[in-house]
Amino acid sequence: MNEKKKLQKTRAVIRKAVTKIMNKLKNELDSQSVDTLHEHFDYLNENLRELDKKIQNIIKVDKEFDAEIQSAFGYNEKISVLCSKIQIQTKNLSKNDSSVLSQTTLNVQNDSLNNSINGSSVSSNRNVNSVRLPKLQIDKYFGDPCLWLEFWNKFQKSIDRNETLTKVDKFSYLKSLLGGGAGNVVNGFALSEDNYDNALILLKKRFGREEIVVNAHMSKLLNLYPVKDSNNVIGLRKLYDICKIQTRSLESLNVTSGMYGHLLQPILLKLLPEDLALDFNRKQLGKKEKADWCEEVPQLTDFSITRCYFSDPLVNNFKTLELHLFSDASTKAYRTVAYLPVTSSNKEILTSFVASKNRKAPLKTLTLPRLELMGALLSARLSSNILKALKLDIPCFVLTDSKITYFWVRGQPERFKPFVKNRIQEIQKLTSPSNWHHCPGIQNPADIVSRGVKISRLLNDTSWLQGPEWLRLPPGFWPESLKTKIALSHLI
Repeated sequence: MNEKKKLQKTRAVIRKAVTKIMNKLKNELDSQSVDTLHEHFDYLNENLRELDKKIQNIIKVDKEFDAEIQSAFGYNEKISVLCSKIQIQTKNLSKNDSSVLSQTTLNVQNDSLNNSINGSSVSSNRNVNSVRLPKLQIDKYFGDPCLWLEFWNKFQKSIDRNETLTKVDKFSYLKSLLGGGAGNVVNGFALSEDNYDNALILLKKRFGREEIVVNAHMSKLLNLYPVKDSNNVIGLRKLYDICKIQTRSLESLNVTSGMYGHLLQPILLKLLPEDLALDFNRKQLGKKEKADWCEEVPQLTDFSITRCYFSDPLVNNFKTLELHLFSDASTKAYRTVAYLPVTSSNKEILTSFVASKNRKAPLKTLTLPRLELMGALLSARLSSNILKALKLDIPCFVLTDSKITYFWVRGQPERFKPFVKNRIQEIQKLTSPSNWHHCPGIQNPADIVSRGVKISRLLNDTSWLQGPEWLRLPPGFWPESLKTKIALSHLI
């Protein structure tokens, strides 16, 4: 590498350092930082000039020498412009510092004088802020009604209410700050005081009317882009920020969320990822269910079941006694309930609630026919336990409102898969298939609770504590069981 290339590389490094300091000098405003950077800047500038001279002495080709001279001159011109700015800035800062210093000295003298008169010592700390604040800028307005309030508030505070400006000057500023559709509104107006007032009236009518601004904000809320991935944090934050901007703007126009929230909520939920929307709905539903549950708990004290099934005279004179069980299932739970109908000697039929069992549906999703079969198994187990506990040899009738379960229980277990087969075998071991009957769902008392019911309804519903009405009638009025001749293939 020859000497010229070495010098050029050295100069490139120094120029880079000088450029960094130039950028810092443009940003630094306090006098202390400016003085420190200025000294470093002068040192590098001297080295840069010496390198320019050495490189120019080495160059012998005229064209190359001219290019070098122009390059050095252009860079030195930037340096000289910055130096003049630094000098002006230093003078201004020194003036400000001197005025602040004199004012501070005067205040300190006055304070000491007052303290000596009052006979007390007061220490005061005065922080003088010499940092120059950035200039306030008004963005150009292009006719978006959503941005009208922001633009008008800035313009009104800085220009329209500025008493030092004439209306012509204000109109000139106004024209320079308008563009697009807003600029077209005032185009053609001459710069005059009357035209300034007319231009403001037109702009307010076109973009500042309350109904127009409200409609614009609502339109933005209704036309937001959905976020499909719950891991897209940036998209969710952007969606949230846009919603908050529009709602805050609507509140400043006295349009509260209560006026439109019930309409906007389902629309915003559709914009969220499916898992977040489901989670929100679960929480809202959970709050409502919890409130309903807390409201119903005190009513439990009104619900009671007598320990005695029947009175003593009736028990001593009964003609027939039977056990009836009903089972039902839903996607949430399956349940069974048992009753004892008794026929007295005077042929009066009474029923008594014996017991009920319920289980929550398993976490593993099962089909509804399989859940109905689980309810039937619960009935079979409960019937066996009741008969053992009461030590009675009485007829037992087990009913279900599921046609599929009815034919499963009365069929052959070997025809089915292990899940169904094992449960049918246990049911047939505990109960006789001939004891199983079908009843319509509307007449099944277990259906009431398997689907969920409020305590207030349970208190007023006699079918839960006494069974269906036909249970207190002779067998001729009972619902007819389905015939086993119907093919299973049509039902499964």
